Amino acid sequence: MERNVSTITIAHKDRVFRFDYDWFDGFLHKLGVKVIIVTNERLSPQEEFA
Repeated sequence: MERNVSTITIAHKDRVFRFDYDWFDGFLHKLGVKVIIVTNERLSPQEEFA
């Protein structure tokens, strides 16, 4: 069975990637995977745990 992923949706980029998001995005782009970020705002540590 083949498993093809064409799109990954991320609610908050900062919660998934603490560093080097650009590398991961480029890697997925080379594989033909589109990344959609729903909320692109940076959250403080206090806001993340609220």
